[in-house]
Amino acid sequence: MARVFVGNLPTDVQESALEGEFDKFGRIRAISLKFPARPPPFAFIEYEDERDASDAVRAMHGRDFGGSRLRVEISHGGSANAASLDSRLRGTQHRVRVSNLPTSVSWQDLKDFLRDAGDVAHADVDRRGNGVASFATHDDMERAIRKLDSATLSGDRVRIRERAPRPLPVALRVAVPLAVPIAASQALALAVPLALPLPLAGAQPEPSRSVAFPFAVAL
Repeated sequence: MARVFVGNLPTDVQESALEGEFDKFGRIRAISLKFPARPPPFAFIEYEDERDASDAVRAMHGRDFGGSRLRVEISHGGSANAASLDSRLRGTQHRVRVSNLPTSVSWQDLKDFLRDAGDVAHADVDRRGNGVASFATHDDMERAIRKLDSATLSGDRVRIRERAPRPLPVALRVAVPLAVPIAASQALALAVPLALPLPLAGAQPEPSRSVAFPFAVAL
């Protein structure tokens, strides 16, 4: 079983016409035709055999259909939960976080919505109305925030914010020494026990020792 994405469909497309073009490559299990708020429409076509899906992509990508040049590709999208969105985000460093998405919106819906602003490298959604996306350039990302923040997608007004880069791990941060003057009269010598190696077998044990190390401690 394999799913094919068909994009850039004509605005007056009919499911029956779409099926007539694509069922010649093999048995179709389902067709899901989408009409987003911003055209063009797109569709997902599910084939029973992966080889049929590959044949459809090779034959139909770039073909004219109702006056529109089709974009046809194997669909590799998926869904994620909120905790794993960041780990699944890939593409570039120019990333945004999208909130208030309708739960019916798929990753492809979000990607097509954001394409109105620029070249989208990747998009993903969870089941609670959150999404993430990455753009090819910083300008595309800023244009998406400026143009599409508070725009309507499937009836809901979405919010788009830049996703801040993750901070460096603590171990990689540069430590800045802090000099604290301490008066000599306030210094205290601390006795720190020093553990000695265990004696060899048959040797007489020596009494434990302690060595005093002076440390300046503020009182």
